[in-house]
Amino acid sequence: MVLSLLVIYIFLESTSVEKDYLTKLFSRQSYEKYVSHIIGTEKPFSILFIDLDKFKTINDKLGHFVGDKVLVEFGRTLVKVFRPNHMVSRLGGDEFLVVIENVLVIKESIEAIYKLLSKHEDEAISTLEFSYGYQQYEKNMTIDELYIKADRKMYEHKEKKR
Repeated sequence: MVLSLLVIYIFLESTSVEKDYLTKLFSRQSYEKYVSHIIGTEKPFSILFIDLDKFKTINDKLGHFVGDKVLVEFGRTLVKVFRPNHMVSRLGGDEFLVVIENVLVIKESIEAIYKLLSKHEDEAISTLEFSYGYQQYEKNMTIDELYIKADRKMYEHKEKKR
């Protein structure tokens, strides 16, 4: 575990990774570079793709300032739940992605996210809902195939909630 964390740290420090301006999470470009690196090492890993539900409504009803605050706080929540062992990224808009390098019980992680959100004093954050898709990397899968499978699962989850 310690060696894995050291490899992650060295990789992230030695590459010119970009951070998302608003949330200070890793960017989509950083995610793609990192996943390419992990695929090359042939280590098992998974991704968790998260999309905030009804985020447009938050921006439309409460304003973009509140929407930005929701994105920042949601990102902070993901970092509390998943780091330092996993890479947390904001892909853009209200989409987030976590690269998971070891076995993880997703249900427990999702519950931990909701628990932290529910404690927030801002109602827009404490009542926030999201959909997610989890996909384990399979040998010879491309980055795009991995992403597409997780994205499909996220949309299936979103449809089940409606």
